[in-house]
Amino acid sequence: MREILNRDDLGEAGEVPFTAATAFSGRVTPGALFAALPGTELHGAWFWEEAVDCGAAVVLTDEPLPECPLPVAVLKKRARPAWGEVCHVLHGRPSERLFVAGVTGTNGKSTVCWLLRSIFREAMRLEGKTRIAGLCGTIETDDGREIRPSKLTTPACEDLHAWLARCVAHGCEAASVELSSHALDQDRAAGLRLSAAVVTNVTRDHLDYHGSLEAVAEAKAKIADLLVGPNQIVLGEDAALVCGRLSARRELWTEGYGFSPNADSVITAVNCRSDGSTFTLKRRHGQAPARLAIPLLGRFNVLNAAAAAIAAESFSDEAVAAGLANVAPVPGRLEPIDCGQPFRVLVDYAHTPDGLRAVIDAVRPLCEGRLHLLVGAGGDRDRGKRAEMGAAAGLADRVVFTSDNPRSEDPHAILRDLAAGCPPTRFETIENRRAAIAATLAAAAPGDWVLVCGKGHETTQEIAGVFHPFDDRTVCREELAALGYGGDSPCSR
Repeated sequence: MREILNRDDLGEAGEVPFTAATAFSGRVTPGALFAALPGTELHGAWFWEEAVDCGAAVVLTDEPLPECPLPVAVLKKRARPAWGEVCHVLHGRPSERLFVAGVTGTNGKSTVCWLLRSIFREAMRLEGKTRIAGLCGTIETDDGREIRPSKLTTPACEDLHAWLARCVAHGCEAASVELSSHALDQDRAAGLRLSAAVVTNVTRDHLDYHGSLEAVAEAKAKIADLLVGPNQIVLGEDAALVCGRLSARRELWTEGYGFSPNADSVITAVNCRSDGSTFTLKRRHGQAPARLAIPLLGRFNVLNAAAAAIAAESFSDEAVAAGLANVAPVPGRLEPIDCGQPFRVLVDYAHTPDGLRAVIDAVRPLCEGRLHLLVGAGGDRDRGKRAEMGAAAGLADRVVFTSDNPRSEDPHAILRDLAAGCPPTRFETIENRRAAIAATLAAAAPGDWVLVCGKGHETTQEIAGVFHPFDDRTVCREELAALGYGGDSPCSR
Protein backbone atom coordinates (compact mmCIF):
# COMPACT_ATOMS: atom_id res chain seq x y z
CA MET A 1 0.00 0.00 0.00
CA ARG A 2 2.91 2.35 0.69
CA GLU A 3 4.11 2.06 -2.90
CA ILE A 4 0.64 2.51 -4.39
CA LEU A 5 -0.21 5.58 -2.31
CA ASN A 6 3.33 6.96 -2.13
CA ARG A 7 2.94 7.51 1.61
CA ASP A 8 5.35 6.78 4.44
CA ASP A 9 2.84 7.28 7.26
CA LEU A 10 1.01 3.97 6.96
CA GLY A 11 3.14 2.07 9.45
CA GLU A 12 3.13 -1.72 9.32
CA ALA A 13 -0.01 -1.71 7.17
CA GLY A 14 1.86 0.01 4.37
CA GLU A 15 4.31 -2.89 4.06
CA VAL A 16 1.84 -5.79 4.02
CA PRO A 17 1.55 -7.43 0.58
CA PHE A 18 -1.96 -8.25 -0.59
CA THR A 19 -3.30 -10.33 -3.46
CA ALA A 20 -6.70 -8.67 -3.93
CA ALA A 21 -8.74 -5.81 -2.50
CA THR A 22 -12.40 -5.16 -1.78
CA ALA A 23 -14.68 -2.88 0.23
CA PHE A 24 -17.25 -5.67 0.66
CA SER A 25 -16.56 -8.03 3.56
CA GLY A 26 -18.40 -10.82 1.77
CA ARG A 27 -15.95 -10.61 -1.15
CA VAL A 28 -12.80 -10.89 0.97
CA THR A 29 -10.46 -13.71 -0.06
CA PRO A 30 -7.33 -14.94 1.76
CA GLY A 31 -4.54 -12.38 1.53
CA ALA A 32 -6.81 -9.50 0.49
CA LEU A 33 -6.90 -5.86 1.55
CA PHE A 34 -10.21 -4.93 3.16
CA ALA A 35 -11.28 -1.31 2.71
CA ALA A 36 -13.51 -0.55 5.70
CA LEU A 37 -15.10 2.67 4.49
CA PRO A 38 -18.00 4.86 5.64
CA GLY A 39 -21.25 4.54 3.72
CA THR A 40 -24.52 6.44 3.86
CA GLU A 41 -26.04 4.09 6.46
CA LEU A 42 -23.38 1.51 7.36
CA HIS A 43 -19.65 1.61 7.99
CA GLY A 44 -17.34 -1.07 6.66
CA ALA A 45 -15.46 -1.02 9.96
CA TRP A 46 -18.45 -2.75 11.54
CA PHE A 47 -17.58 -5.84 9.49
CA TRP A 48 -13.86 -6.20 10.16
CA GLU A 49 -14.41 -9.48 12.03
CA GLU A 50 -16.03 -11.06 8.97
CA ALA A 51 -13.10 -9.84 6.87
CA VAL A 52 -10.64 -11.39 9.33
CA ASP A 53 -12.55 -14.68 9.26
CA CYS A 54 -12.32 -14.66 5.44
CA GLY A 55 -8.53 -14.26 5.56
CA ALA A 56 -7.95 -10.53 5.04
CA ALA A 57 -4.31 -9.48 5.36
CA VAL A 58 -4.61 -5.74 5.98
CA VAL A 59 -7.27 -3.05 6.50
CA LEU A 60 -7.63 0.46 5.06
CA THR A 61 -10.08 2.67 6.95
CA ASP A 62 -10.79 6.17 8.26
CA GLU A 63 -10.89 5.50 12.02
CA PRO A 64 -8.73 3.39 14.38
CA LEU A 65 -9.78 -0.22 14.95
CA PRO A 66 -8.06 -1.03 18.26
CA GLU A 67 -9.55 -4.53 18.52
CA CYS A 68 -8.67 -5.61 14.99
CA PRO A 69 -5.70 -8.02 14.98
CA LEU A 70 -4.65 -7.05 11.45
CA PRO A 71 -2.38 -4.16 10.44
CA VAL A 72 -4.65 -1.13 9.91
CA ALA A 73 -3.94 1.96 7.79
CA VAL A 74 -5.98 4.91 9.09
CA LEU A 75 -6.31 7.79 6.64
CA LYS A 76 -9.31 9.65 8.09
CA LYS A 77 -10.75 11.95 5.38
CA ARG A 78 -8.43 10.53 2.70
CA ALA A 79 -9.50 6.91 3.05
CA ARG A 80 -11.95 6.84 0.13
CA PRO A 81 -9.63 8.68 -2.33
CA ALA A 82 -6.84 6.32 -1.26
CA TRP A 83 -9.12 3.36 -1.90
CA GLY A 84 -9.77 4.64 -5.41
CA GLU A 85 -6.05 4.79 -6.08
CA VAL A 86 -5.65 1.21 -4.85
CA CYS A 87 -8.41 0.09 -7.24
CA HIS A 88 -6.84 2.02 -10.13
CA VAL A 89 -3.41 0.43 -9.64
CA LEU A 90 -4.65 -3.05 -8.77
CA HIS A 91 -6.62 -3.23 -12.03
CA GLY A 92 -3.68 -2.15 -14.17
CA ARG A 93 -4.36 1.61 -14.37
CA PRO A 94 -7.05 1.06 -17.02
CA SER A 95 -8.32 4.65 -17.30
CA GLU A 96 -4.80 5.70 -18.31
CA ARG A 97 -5.02 3.28 -21.25
CA LEU A 98 -8.37 4.54 -22.56
CA PHE A 99 -9.98 7.81 -23.57
CA VAL A 100 -12.54 8.07 -20.78
CA ALA A 101 -15.29 10.69 -20.89
CA GLY A 102 -17.22 11.28 -17.68
CA VAL A 103 -20.67 12.85 -17.70
CA THR A 104 -22.60 14.29 -14.76
CA GLY A 105 -25.72 16.45 -14.54
CA THR A 106 -29.31 16.22 -13.36
CA ASN A 107 -30.67 15.34 -16.80
CA GLY A 108 -29.08 14.06 -20.00
CA LYS A 109 -26.26 11.88 -18.60
CA SER A 110 -27.46 8.65 -20.17
CA THR A 111 -28.07 10.14 -23.61
CA VAL A 112 -24.73 11.99 -23.74
CA CYS A 113 -22.90 8.79 -22.77
CA TRP A 114 -24.91 6.84 -25.34
CA LEU A 115 -23.97 9.37 -28.04
CA LEU A 116 -20.32 9.29 -27.01
CA ARG A 117 -20.19 5.50 -27.27
CA SER A 118 -21.63 5.77 -30.77
CA ILE A 119 -18.92 8.28 -31.72
CA PHE A 120 -16.21 6.06 -30.24
CA ARG A 121 -17.54 3.05 -32.15
CA GLU A 122 -17.57 4.98 -35.41
CA ALA A 123 -13.99 6.09 -34.79
CA MET A 124 -12.96 2.44 -34.46
CA ARG A 125 -14.85 1.52 -37.64
CA LEU A 126 -13.21 4.31 -39.63
CA GLU A 127 -9.81 2.99 -38.55
CA GLY A 128 -10.71 -0.49 -39.76
CA LYS A 129 -11.03 -1.88 -36.24
CA THR A 130 -13.80 -3.76 -34.47
CA ARG A 131 -16.63 -1.35 -33.73
CA ILE A 132 -16.55 -1.47 -29.92
CA ALA A 133 -16.43 1.01 -27.05
CA GLY A 134 -17.22 0.98 -23.36
CA LEU A 135 -20.24 2.46 -21.59
CA CYS A 136 -21.23 2.47 -17.93
CA GLY A 137 -24.43 4.15 -16.85
CA THR A 138 -28.03 3.98 -15.74
CA ILE A 139 -29.24 1.81 -18.61
CA GLU A 140 -26.47 -0.70 -19.21
CA THR A 141 -22.81 -1.57 -18.76
CA ASP A 142 -20.85 -2.41 -21.92
CA ASP A 143 -17.25 -3.64 -21.75
CA GLY A 144 -16.86 -4.14 -25.49
CA ARG A 145 -17.78 -7.80 -25.33
CA GLU A 146 -20.75 -8.15 -23.01
CA ILE A 147 -23.64 -5.78 -22.31
CA ARG A 148 -25.44 -6.14 -18.99
CA PRO A 149 -28.31 -4.19 -17.39
CA SER A 150 -27.01 -1.77 -14.78
CA LYS A 151 -27.96 -1.83 -11.11
CA LEU A 152 -26.59 1.62 -10.30
CA THR A 153 -25.87 4.69 -12.40
CA THR A 154 -22.26 4.57 -11.16
CA PRO A 155 -21.09 1.30 -9.59
CA ALA A 156 -18.91 0.83 -6.52
CA CYS A 157 -15.34 2.02 -6.91
CA GLU A 158 -13.79 -1.43 -7.29
CA ASP A 159 -16.45 -2.45 -9.81
CA LEU A 160 -15.93 0.73 -11.83
CA HIS A 161 -12.20 0.07 -12.22
CA ALA A 162 -12.81 -3.63 -12.90
CA TRP A 163 -15.17 -2.64 -15.74
CA LEU A 164 -12.53 -0.34 -17.22
CA ALA A 165 -9.99 -3.16 -17.02
CA ARG A 166 -12.35 -5.40 -18.98
CA CYS A 167 -12.78 -2.65 -21.58
CA VAL A 168 -9.00 -2.56 -22.05
CA ALA A 169 -8.74 -6.35 -22.17
CA HIS A 170 -11.46 -6.57 -24.83
CA GLY A 171 -9.82 -4.04 -27.13
CA CYS A 172 -11.76 -0.86 -26.42
CA GLU A 173 -9.91 2.40 -26.90
CA ALA A 174 -12.54 4.72 -25.41
CA ALA A 175 -15.38 4.60 -22.92
CA SER A 176 -18.06 6.88 -21.50
CA VAL A 177 -19.24 6.76 -17.89
CA GLU A 178 -22.14 8.38 -16.06
CA LEU A 179 -21.10 9.95 -12.77
CA SER A 180 -24.06 10.58 -10.50
CA SER A 181 -23.98 13.25 -7.81
CA HIS A 182 -24.24 10.47 -5.21
CA ALA A 183 -21.21 8.70 -6.67
CA LEU A 184 -19.12 11.87 -6.83
CA ASP A 185 -20.06 12.81 -3.28
CA GLN A 186 -19.16 9.29 -2.07
CA ASP A 187 -15.88 9.15 -4.05
CA ARG A 188 -17.04 6.09 -5.99
CA ALA A 189 -15.10 7.43 -8.98
CA ALA A 190 -11.91 8.01 -6.98
CA GLY A 191 -8.80 6.98 -8.88
CA LEU A 192 -10.49 7.49 -12.25
CA ARG A 193 -8.53 9.45 -14.87
CA LEU A 194 -10.82 11.37 -17.22
CA SER A 195 -9.80 12.60 -20.66
CA ALA A 196 -12.95 14.74 -20.93
CA ALA A 197 -15.76 15.75 -18.60
CA VAL A 198 -19.29 17.05 -19.16
CA VAL A 199 -21.70 18.77 -16.77
CA THR A 200 -25.02 18.86 -18.62
CA ASN A 201 -27.05 20.86 -16.09
CA VAL A 202 -27.69 21.32 -12.39
CA THR A 203 -31.39 21.42 -11.51
CA ARG A 204 -33.54 20.06 -8.72
CA ASP A 205 -33.24 16.37 -7.85
CA HIS A 206 -32.00 14.24 -4.95
CA LEU A 207 -32.41 16.99 -2.37
CA ASP A 208 -33.48 14.24 0.02
CA TYR A 209 -29.82 13.17 -0.07
CA HIS A 210 -27.89 16.39 -0.69
CA GLY A 211 -30.09 18.81 1.24
CA SER A 212 -29.74 21.78 -1.12
CA LEU A 213 -29.14 22.61 -4.76
CA GLU A 214 -25.83 24.17 -3.75
CA ALA A 215 -24.72 20.83 -2.27
CA VAL A 216 -25.74 19.10 -5.52
CA ALA A 217 -23.55 21.55 -7.44
CA GLU A 218 -20.66 21.01 -5.03
CA ALA A 219 -20.87 17.25 -5.57
CA LYS A 220 -21.00 17.56 -9.35
CA ALA A 221 -18.02 19.94 -9.31
CA LYS A 222 -15.90 17.07 -7.98
CA ILE A 223 -15.79 15.73 -11.53
CA ALA A 224 -13.06 18.33 -12.12
CA ASP A 225 -10.78 16.48 -9.70
CA LEU A 226 -10.80 13.48 -12.05
CA LEU A 227 -9.57 15.32 -15.16
CA VAL A 228 -5.94 14.77 -16.14
CA GLY A 229 -3.67 16.84 -18.35
CA PRO A 230 -4.78 19.88 -20.33
CA ASN A 231 -8.25 18.51 -20.84
CA GLN A 232 -11.48 20.44 -20.74
CA ILE A 233 -14.74 20.34 -18.89
CA VAL A 234 -17.80 20.91 -21.05
CA LEU A 235 -20.60 22.92 -19.43
CA GLY A 236 -24.24 23.16 -20.41
CA GLU A 237 -26.31 26.33 -20.22
CA ASP A 238 -27.96 25.24 -16.97
CA ALA A 239 -24.70 24.34 -15.22
CA ALA A 240 -24.00 27.86 -13.94
CA LEU A 241 -24.10 26.72 -10.31
CA VAL A 242 -21.03 24.59 -10.97
CA CYS A 243 -18.86 27.23 -12.66
CA GLY A 244 -17.61 29.07 -9.58
CA ARG A 245 -17.00 25.83 -7.74
CA LEU A 246 -14.88 24.53 -10.61
CA SER A 247 -12.56 27.53 -10.67
CA ALA A 248 -12.20 27.30 -6.90
CA ARG A 249 -11.00 23.69 -7.17
CA ARG A 250 -8.32 24.04 -9.86
CA GLU A 251 -7.41 25.86 -13.04
CA LEU A 252 -9.50 24.44 -15.84
CA TRP A 253 -10.19 24.97 -19.48
CA THR A 254 -13.97 25.13 -19.70
CA GLU A 255 -16.18 25.31 -22.75
CA GLY A 256 -19.82 26.25 -22.44
CA TYR A 257 -22.39 25.25 -25.04
CA GLY A 258 -25.96 26.29 -25.71
CA PHE A 259 -28.39 28.30 -27.79
CA SER A 260 -27.25 31.65 -26.40
CA PRO A 261 -25.03 33.68 -28.76
CA ASN A 262 -22.81 34.30 -25.73
CA ALA A 263 -21.96 30.62 -25.32
CA ASP A 264 -18.45 29.45 -26.16
CA SER A 265 -19.93 26.94 -28.60
CA VAL A 266 -23.16 28.20 -30.12
CA ILE A 267 -25.98 26.01 -31.42
CA THR A 268 -27.92 27.56 -34.30
CA ALA A 269 -30.21 26.65 -37.20
CA VAL A 270 -32.05 24.03 -35.16
CA ASN A 271 -34.66 21.99 -37.01
CA CYS A 272 -36.56 19.51 -34.84
CA ARG A 273 -38.83 17.05 -36.65
CA SER A 274 -40.73 13.96 -35.64
CA ASP A 275 -37.96 11.75 -37.06
CA GLY A 276 -34.97 13.60 -35.61
CA SER A 277 -33.15 16.91 -35.44
CA THR A 278 -30.47 18.86 -37.29
CA PHE A 279 -28.40 21.77 -36.04
CA THR A 280 -25.24 23.77 -36.62
CA LEU A 281 -22.51 23.84 -33.98
CA LYS A 282 -20.07 26.74 -34.11
CA ARG A 283 -17.07 26.26 -31.83
CA ARG A 284 -15.22 29.13 -30.19
CA HIS A 285 -11.86 28.19 -31.70
CA GLY A 286 -12.64 29.36 -35.19
CA GLN A 287 -13.29 25.97 -36.77
CA ALA A 288 -15.78 25.88 -39.59
CA PRO A 289 -19.32 25.42 -38.23
CA ALA A 290 -20.43 21.80 -38.32
CA ARG A 291 -23.87 20.78 -39.57
CA LEU A 292 -24.93 17.76 -37.52
CA ALA A 293 -27.92 15.42 -37.44
CA ILE A 294 -29.35 13.09 -34.81
CA PRO A 295 -32.28 10.65 -35.02
CA LEU A 296 -33.53 11.98 -31.66
CA LEU A 297 -36.40 14.34 -30.86
CA GLY A 298 -36.26 17.74 -29.25
CA ARG A 299 -34.05 20.69 -28.44
CA PHE A 300 -32.82 19.06 -25.24
CA ASN A 301 -31.38 16.23 -27.32
CA VAL A 302 -29.70 18.82 -29.55
CA LEU A 303 -28.00 20.04 -26.37
CA ASN A 304 -27.01 16.47 -25.52
CA ALA A 305 -25.56 15.97 -28.99
CA ALA A 306 -23.58 19.21 -28.80
CA ALA A 307 -22.12 18.13 -25.46
CA ALA A 308 -21.04 14.79 -26.92
CA ALA A 309 -19.53 16.43 -30.01
CA ILE A 310 -17.45 18.85 -27.94
CA ALA A 311 -16.31 16.18 -25.46
CA ALA A 312 -15.18 14.04 -28.42
CA GLU A 313 -13.26 16.84 -30.13
CA SER A 314 -10.05 14.79 -30.22
CA PHE A 315 -11.81 12.35 -32.57
CA SER A 316 -12.26 13.07 -36.26
CA ASP A 317 -15.09 15.25 -37.52
CA GLU A 318 -16.23 12.28 -39.60
CA ALA A 319 -16.44 10.03 -36.54
CA VAL A 320 -18.39 12.66 -34.60
CA ALA A 321 -20.89 13.27 -37.41
CA ALA A 322 -21.36 9.56 -38.13
CA GLY A 323 -21.64 8.68 -34.46
CA LEU A 324 -24.40 11.21 -33.91
CA ALA A 325 -26.26 10.41 -37.12
CA ASN A 326 -26.14 6.63 -36.64
CA VAL A 327 -26.75 6.41 -32.90
CA ALA A 328 -29.08 3.62 -31.86
CA PRO A 329 -32.29 4.65 -30.05
CA VAL A 330 -31.69 5.30 -26.36
CA PRO A 331 -33.88 2.89 -24.35
CA GLY A 332 -36.59 4.67 -22.43
CA ARG A 333 -35.63 8.12 -23.66
CA LEU A 334 -38.53 9.38 -25.79
CA GLU A 335 -38.66 5.80 -27.05
CA PRO A 336 -41.46 5.37 -29.61
CA ILE A 337 -44.00 2.57 -29.22
CA ASP A 338 -45.50 1.88 -32.64
CA CYS A 339 -48.23 -0.71 -32.92
CA GLY A 340 -49.90 0.90 -35.90
CA GLN A 341 -52.08 3.17 -33.77
CA PRO A 342 -53.11 6.56 -35.26
CA PHE A 343 -51.46 8.48 -32.41
CA ARG A 344 -47.88 8.68 -31.15
CA VAL A 345 -46.79 6.96 -27.93
CA LEU A 346 -43.42 7.74 -26.33
CA VAL A 347 -41.88 6.31 -23.16
CA ASP A 348 -39.43 8.54 -21.30
CA TYR A 349 -37.40 8.52 -18.09
CA ALA A 350 -38.22 12.15 -17.19
CA HIS A 351 -38.76 12.28 -13.44
CA THR A 352 -37.76 15.82 -12.47
CA PRO A 353 -39.55 19.15 -13.04
CA ASP A 354 -37.00 20.24 -15.64
CA GLY A 355 -37.00 16.84 -17.29
CA LEU A 356 -40.77 16.94 -17.71
CA ARG A 357 -40.69 20.46 -19.11
CA ALA A 358 -37.98 19.42 -21.57
CA VAL A 359 -39.89 16.44 -23.00
CA ILE A 360 -43.14 18.42 -23.21
CA ASP A 361 -41.33 21.26 -24.98
CA ALA A 362 -39.76 18.70 -27.33
CA VAL A 363 -43.02 17.18 -28.55
CA ARG A 364 -45.44 20.09 -28.25
CA PRO A 365 -44.49 21.69 -31.61
CA LEU A 366 -44.85 18.30 -33.33
CA CYS A 367 -48.21 17.34 -31.81
CA GLU A 368 -51.14 17.95 -34.14
CA GLY A 369 -53.77 16.97 -31.57
CA ARG A 370 -53.83 16.83 -27.79
CA LEU A 371 -50.79 16.05 -25.66
CA HIS A 372 -51.44 13.42 -22.98
CA LEU A 373 -48.97 12.97 -20.11
CA LEU A 374 -48.80 10.12 -17.61
CA VAL A 375 -46.33 10.50 -14.75
CA GLY A 376 -45.66 9.58 -11.13
CA ALA A 377 -42.99 10.33 -8.54
CA GLY A 378 -40.72 7.94 -6.68
CA GLY A 379 -41.34 7.25 -3.01
CA ASP A 380 -38.72 7.83 -0.30
CA ARG A 381 -37.12 10.49 -2.47
CA ASP A 382 -37.13 14.30 -2.64
CA ARG A 383 -40.72 15.09 -1.68
CA GLY A 384 -40.27 18.80 -2.33
CA LYS A 385 -39.97 18.34 -6.09
CA ARG A 386 -43.38 16.68 -6.46
CA ALA A 387 -45.52 19.83 -6.60
CA GLU A 388 -43.00 21.28 -9.07
CA MET A 389 -43.39 18.13 -11.17
CA GLY A 390 -47.16 18.57 -11.00
CA ALA A 391 -46.83 22.14 -12.23
CA ALA A 392 -44.60 21.04 -15.10
CA ALA A 393 -47.05 18.25 -15.98
CA GLY A 394 -49.78 20.87 -16.26
CA LEU A 395 -48.14 22.06 -19.48
CA ALA A 396 -49.73 19.04 -21.19
CA ASP A 397 -53.35 19.07 -22.34
CA ARG A 398 -54.36 16.05 -20.28
CA VAL A 399 -52.51 14.66 -17.26
CA VAL A 400 -52.80 11.34 -15.46
CA PHE A 401 -50.92 11.03 -12.17
CA THR A 402 -50.08 7.46 -11.20
CA SER A 403 -47.65 5.37 -9.17
CA ASP A 404 -43.98 5.27 -10.12
CA ASN A 405 -41.89 3.37 -7.58
CA PRO A 406 -43.72 4.19 -4.33
CA ARG A 407 -41.26 2.12 -2.30
CA SER A 408 -42.29 2.36 1.38
CA GLU A 409 -44.57 5.41 0.97
CA ASP A 410 -48.34 5.47 0.60
CA PRO A 411 -48.95 5.83 -3.17
CA HIS A 412 -51.98 8.03 -2.56
CA ALA A 413 -49.92 10.48 -0.50
CA ILE A 414 -47.46 10.79 -3.39
CA LEU A 415 -50.33 11.43 -5.79
CA ARG A 416 -51.64 14.20 -3.53
CA ASP A 417 -48.20 15.83 -3.52
CA LEU A 418 -48.09 15.78 -7.32
CA ALA A 419 -51.64 17.08 -7.67
CA ALA A 420 -50.88 20.03 -5.39
CA GLY A 421 -48.93 21.70 -8.19
CA CYS A 422 -51.32 21.08 -11.09
CA PRO A 423 -54.51 22.98 -11.97
CA PRO A 424 -57.41 20.79 -10.78
CA THR A 425 -59.14 20.82 -14.16
CA ARG A 426 -56.10 19.37 -15.95
CA PHE A 427 -55.56 16.00 -14.29
CA GLU A 428 -56.97 12.79 -12.93
CA THR A 429 -55.33 10.25 -10.64
CA ILE A 430 -55.23 6.50 -11.26
CA GLU A 431 -53.00 4.81 -8.69
CA ASN A 432 -52.52 1.50 -10.55
CA ARG A 433 -49.92 2.19 -13.23
CA ARG A 434 -51.17 -0.40 -15.74
CA ALA A 435 -54.72 0.87 -15.41
CA ALA A 436 -53.45 4.43 -15.82
CA ILE A 437 -51.58 3.53 -19.00
CA ALA A 438 -54.63 1.72 -20.37
CA ALA A 439 -56.90 4.70 -19.66
CA THR A 440 -54.45 7.19 -21.15
CA LEU A 441 -54.07 5.21 -24.36
CA ALA A 442 -57.83 4.67 -24.63
CA ALA A 443 -58.40 8.43 -24.40
CA ALA A 444 -55.99 9.25 -27.24
CA ALA A 445 -57.45 10.29 -30.58
CA PRO A 446 -55.85 10.31 -34.05
CA GLY A 447 -53.10 12.92 -34.18
CA ASP A 448 -52.63 12.99 -30.40
CA TRP A 449 -49.32 12.32 -28.65
CA VAL A 450 -48.99 10.29 -25.44
CA LEU A 451 -46.01 10.68 -23.10
CA VAL A 452 -45.54 7.91 -20.53
CA CYS A 453 -42.94 9.35 -18.17
CA GLY A 454 -40.94 8.50 -15.09
CA LYS A 455 -39.62 4.95 -15.48
CA GLY A 456 -38.21 4.83 -19.01
CA HIS A 457 -36.01 1.75 -19.42
CA GLU A 458 -36.81 0.30 -15.98
CA THR A 459 -38.20 -3.23 -15.90
CA THR A 460 -39.53 -3.39 -12.34
CA GLN A 461 -41.79 -1.40 -10.03
CA GLU A 462 -40.85 -1.24 -6.35
CA ILE A 463 -43.82 -1.37 -3.98
CA ALA A 464 -43.38 -1.89 -0.23
CA GLY A 465 -39.95 -3.45 -0.66
CA VAL A 466 -41.01 -5.87 -3.40
CA PHE A 467 -39.80 -5.50 -7.00
CA HIS A 468 -42.62 -6.42 -9.39
CA PRO A 469 -41.93 -6.99 -13.11
CA PHE A 470 -43.10 -3.85 -14.89
CA ASP A 471 -41.84 -2.31 -18.12
CA ASP A 472 -43.75 0.72 -19.42
CA ARG A 473 -42.83 -0.21 -23.00
CA THR A 474 -44.18 -3.74 -22.67
CA VAL A 475 -47.32 -2.57 -20.89
CA CYS A 476 -47.97 0.05 -23.58
CA ARG A 477 -47.73 -2.61 -26.29
CA GLU A 478 -50.03 -4.95 -24.38
CA GLU A 479 -52.63 -2.26 -23.77
CA LEU A 480 -52.45 -1.08 -27.38
CA ALA A 481 -53.03 -4.67 -28.46
CA ALA A 482 -56.06 -4.79 -26.15
CA LEU A 483 -57.37 -1.73 -28.02
CA GLY A 484 -57.05 -3.66 -31.29
CA TYR A 485 -53.75 -2.31 -32.55
CA GLY A 486 -50.85 -4.48 -33.52
CA GLY A 487 -51.62 -7.01 -36.22
CA ASP A 488 -48.26 -8.29 -37.45
CA SER A 489 -46.33 -5.43 -35.80
CA PRO A 490 -43.88 -5.95 -32.92
CA CYS A 491 -46.79 -5.02 -30.64
CA SER A 492 -48.32 -8.47 -31.03
CA ARG A 493 -45.19 -10.55 -30.94
